[in-house]
Amino acid sequence: MTRRSYGQACGIARFLAVLGERWTLLVVREILFGPPPGEPKRFGELLERLPGISRNLLTRRLKHLEAAGILERHHREPGGRTAGWQATTTGEELRPALRTIGEWGLRHTSDPARSRRTG
Repeated sequence: MTRRSYGQACGIARFLAVLGERWTLLVVREILFGPPPGEPKRFGELLERLPGISRNLLTRRLKHLEAAGILERHHREPGGRTAGWQATTTGEELRPALRTIGEWGLRHTSDPARSRRTG
């Protein structure tokens, strides 16, 4: 998958080049914060927790995040099926930033779903 480049050396541009595609941060959010806490997340669980994402897109996002060193597959046994996905140490470093972004979003934005229902 071709990643966009902003042609800038700033950290935010580099962050967006890796994590700025649609659904990517939401996949990471589910790995880091979704239930059950601290356990690898299975593909089917991720699909359930991310309504609207297609199987193909989730697969692409997981592979991209694995290649970027943010997620890793957790295997039941050597050579066995993937039992789930979990954050690497690099991925875990995103936890405080995503928590802060989420808190900002709750404080400073409205709920578009609520606006559609009431308006």
